[in-house]
Amino acid sequence: MEAIIWGAGYYGRRAYWPLTERNINVTAYIDIDDAKAGGNIQGVKVYKPEEGLKLKHDTVFVAVDEPNAFDVIMDTIKRVGGGVKRL
Repeated sequence: MEAIIWGAGYYGRRAYWPLTERNINVTAYIDIDDAKAGGNIQGVKVYKPEEGLKLKHDTVFVAVDEPNAFDVIMDTIKRVGGGVKRL
C-alpha cells in the first residue's frame, strides 16, 4: 500500500514509523505550511496539497493537531485527490 501523510509537523512525523512497520510505503507528506513544503522528513518529500495529492497513492493519513482543519483537509482531498473514506 502506498500512502501520503497529511501533516508534516509533530503528529505526521510520529505517524511515519508505525505505518512503515505495517509495510505501508509512505510516498509523500503534505502540508499547507510554505516553510515545510519542499523539505524532507525521514527522506520523504513534503508537498503542498495540490501537488502532493496528484501523486500515486492508495490512502491519505491525516495527522494534524488542529481540530478545525479536518473539514478543510477533507474538502481539499475530495476536490483535488479523489474520494474520502473516514475511519
